[in-house]
Amino acid sequence: EYDSNDYSEDFPAVMAGVDMSPHTPWNFGVLYRLGMADFRLSYERGDTLVAGLTLNTNFNDMPSFWRDTPTPEMKDNQPEELSDVDWERVTEDLDKIAGYQNTRIYVDDNTVTVVGEQKKYRDRTEAHEKAAAVLHNEMPDDIDTYAINERSRGLVGEQTIIS
Repeated sequence: EYDSNDYSEDFPAVMAGVDMSPHTPWNFGVLYRLGMADFRLSYERGDTLVAGLTLNTNFNDMPSFWRDTPTPEMKDNQPEELSDVDWERVTEDLDKIAGYQNTRIYVDDNTVTVVGEQKKYRDRTEAHEKAAAVLHNEMPDDIDTYAINERSRGLVGEQTIIS
């Protein structure tokens, strides 16, 4: 490019007496784009060599990595009776695996009801599948229905029945 400015009226030249006159009015430059980087090399004002590297990306195109606890495999070694259930472990698994926190668990005949806050999954179907797998593995065979009640800000809202 041709630069017609001689820089004689710029602040450093006027106020400090710095000689800013270019040695040549021609500037030369090369820009090379390779994937996610721009490489620049230019020769400016006849005495300045400039090199540069610019990295760029689109964060909307980047995949997110979620290390999720896998859904437990269905087991056949459930406890024989409700008194044999390790309720503390059930509560921990519902938190770690299914994302239900501050849970309360109630049993009525052949139904287990879980009341808790979902803090991990926006996709409720995935949360329900994981909770059902946890409950199936930890409950006796005579329990055949799971009711999951989601609590939000202290209020119980949506209920899902899994048979």
